[in-house]
Amino acid sequence: MPPKLLLIGNALLSKSKLSAICGEEFEVVDLPFSFPADYLDYLGEFSMIIVNHDPGKQEEGLVKLQEVRNCKLHKIQHIPLLLIAASSTREQVLDAFQYEFFDFLFWPAADETLLLQRVERHAYKKVREIESVSTKKNKPLTEMLCDWLLGGYQMGIMPAWLHDKNEVSLPENALRVQYFGEFLLYYKGQPLVCELTRKQKTLLAYLLYQHPRAVHRDRIIDWLWPDVDGDSARNSLNNAIWHIRQWLDAQGIGGENLVFKDQLYSFHRRLTITSDAAAFTNSLKEAYLKERNNQPEEALHAFHRAFAYYKGPFLEAFCEDSWAARECDRLREQYLPALDKLAQHYSEQTQYQLAVNLSQRLLDIDPLSEAAHRRLMFCYSSMGLLDKALQQFEICKSLLHQRLGAAPSEKTTALLRQIRQCA
Repeated sequence: MPPKLLLIGNALLSKSKLSAICGEEFEVVDLPFSFPADYLDYLGEFSMIIVNHDPGKQEEGLVKLQEVRNCKLHKIQHIPLLLIAASSTREQVLDAFQYEFFDFLFWPAADETLLLQRVERHAYKKVREIESVSTKKNKPLTEMLCDWLLGGYQMGIMPAWLHDKNEVSLPENALRVQYFGEFLLYYKGQPLVCELTRKQKTLLAYLLYQHPRAVHRDRIIDWLWPDVDGDSARNSLNNAIWHIRQWLDAQGIGGENLVFKDQLYSFHRRLTITSDAAAFTNSLKEAYLKERNNQPEEALHAFHRAFAYYKGPFLEAFCEDSWAARECDRLREQYLPALDKLAQHYSEQTQYQLAVNLSQRLLDIDPLSEAAHRRLMFCYSSMGLLDKALQQFEICKSLLHQRLGAAPSEKTTALLRQIRQCA
């Protein structure tokens, strides 16, 4: 694969112009200044960032670049930044060095050959650096950025544009719960070690998830101790509740916040509880609302914010539990259509690498989605990767045969014939 250049903005230098200057030796991906930082997760590894300086949006552009720089770890810190500007002022030059640009070119005054020299020198140097690093000890740029974005939420370090607006103003003593992937708890911004038995953790997760609703004692007994006699089952529940309260006291949360009244268990309303599952659902609702209100950019931000919360299956370690399994299925059925919608959007906008990565994420969960396989075939073909497009068809064909004993649909085979004609 050729080195990838990320072009931000189009005030002076367009994607088509940069592609013409650099030729086939480089792949150019362009984004507007309004992109959310988590887009970088879907773009793959890139070797250089070229920024169009728009005098009309100078402050917006510099703030965005600072946000991108602030989220960089290890290799991300060393990606070359080249600033393209229409004129030179002392302030612009100072800004360029303040924001760690390695060079500053005036356009169109600068010669195209000079630009190409800058790109070749620094982009190829970056490629050599990446190839010389052991992948066993160092994660790729996009994986580290993904870890930072998706894993940093509970510690309050995600970029402001990915936060749920309602969560920015949460009180300091809010209890944050992560349900997607591993079950984790954070209090006052610090991770908690949950030294409870598996059944006690399941009960704690369930009661936290129901907050602020209360749950009847008999419902819990029927769920967790269905084969135990009445008195023994109640004793088992009381013992589990006692251990949970002891643990809450030890964490400084307060066992008295787990209330039992009128045969109902609940957490006290004075305790602020927030979760990634609730934020995921709310972000999706906001995305669809913005879409209906013809606010596409805000909708995209909300969709990506929802994706940032979805780190894996709901309560993955408890998936054999009937309640967790039902909730896992329900949330996955919300996630997959949204993922498919955005993948199709980026495909239609010729942002093929974004579409490819979202489609692959979808297939990781639903490998039998023919629509996702077709989209990958189309995107690979559009990117000139005909071998990968044909290979994707074979993958689709094999999966359908192995899992369902079926063949690809006519729509998929028609796309295959179209790709072969272009080969």
